[in-house]
Amino acid sequence: TSCATHRKLPIKSDSFTAVNEKSLYWAGFLAAVGNVFRGTVCVGLHSKDDSHVLKFRNFLDSRHKVTRTPSKSSIKFSDKQIVEDLRKFGIVDNKSLIYEVPEFCVLNRDFWRGMIDGDGSISLKDKKHATLAIVGTFSVVDGFLKFAKQFCDTKANPRHISKSNKNTYSTSLSCRNARLIISELYGGDPVFYLDRKYEKAMSII
Repeated sequence: TSCATHRKLPIKSDSFTAVNEKSLYWAGFLAAVGNVFRGTVCVGLHSKDDSHVLKFRNFLDSRHKVTRTPSKSSIKFSDKQIVEDLRKFGIVDNKSLIYEVPEFCVLNRDFWRGMIDGDGSISLKDKKHATLAIVGTFSVVDGFLKFAKQFCDTKANPRHISKSNKNTYSTSLSCRNARLIISELYGGDPVFYLDRKYEKAMSII
């Protein structure tokens, strides 16, 4: 990664201490695309989502540098309290193939909006056929379906992506079910969202 670490710059160390709308969103997002390794947190997104990296930095009240290349925007920092607090959200070192969604996050829309912004997709075909999909560990996909089934009657189940990825699953909702869940996730003026997915969600809602 092209991230650059700055250890002495200001940062709000208790950003994830309280469980609330803001910390749940960013925990979901970090669970999807963030990386924790040896006490360092790193997030790298496509350069088109540079504004979202800045939103994350603002949430942290941080002055850490956003490192930019033609294809990527990244931020990296070390903070013992943040790393420790992220553990309660299941975010630990090398979590990508072992991530378990904490029970208190399973039915929370802010957490899942963060997840969808990180590792999900929203699409609209022919101006009427909406699709909402997510990729992750079995716990992620199964947890998302538990959340979705509060609001719709989907019969979808987690499915393996490939034989080589033994703990990587996906699922998708379509048409009415997709619209219902997209409305639950992105309706009601949420505090945080990835701009381009929010715009797509609004066009579907």
